[in-house]
Amino acid sequence: MAQVKAWANAWRLPGGSAEKMVDEIYADAPEVIAMLQSKQVAVRGGSKRAWKEMERSIERDYASREVIFDAIYPCDDTVAVEARVSMRAKNGEERSWPFAVFFTFDA
Repeated sequence: MAQVKAWANAWRLPGGSAEKMVDEIYADAPEVIAMLQSKQVAVRGGSKRAWKEMERSIERDYASREVIFDAIYPCDDTVAVEARVSMRAKNGEERSWPFAVFFTFDA
């Protein structure tokens, strides 16, 4: 649970850190798939450089970003999360959407 909260804090704008999130929280070879969008964000065994560059571009374009937890279900080394994302671009445009994620952590 502490790692999920650390991820949410690193993901938050302002105040979060793409470097901390990608370098310290994500696995060395993460696999990230946005199932609802049918998009593979990071390929297992691939470099985290592209992920970090994407996060830096979000930091440039967005004034705020946060995750609002609706439910968290821990079980062994996996945590399922139901949440909502809220983002506000620097041009003032706001958007939000629900999402779900499974985090798997090293023991």
